[in-house]
Amino acid sequence: MVWIVRLAALLLFVFVFTFGVLFCVRNAQPLSLDFVVAKTPEIGSGLLVLGTFLFGGLCGLVMSSAATLRAKFRVAVSGRRLLRTEAELARLKNHTTSEI
Repeated sequence: MVWIVRLAALLLFVFVFTFGVLFCVRNAQPLSLDFVVAKTPEIGSGLLVLGTFLFGGLCGLVMSSAATLRAKFRVAVSGRRLLRTEAELARLKNHTTSEI
């Protein structure tokens, strides 16, 4: 079953990579972006679009990773707090039973 998932992932990667290469080849018109403070060198429009797409994907990955790490940290803190509370509860139960 695992090999089917890996094969599907490999085929998807090959398809997306091939699509990206064909997109860059078919959209090779030089394009230069003029920002207020700087001007980019001339780059093929297909490469510029794919680069922008990849940059956005990486930014999304970084942002979601930060949120995931924050959530994992909160879970760890809650787990430690739960262990301390359970230890205190066990101590109080033992203290109560020893008095009887």
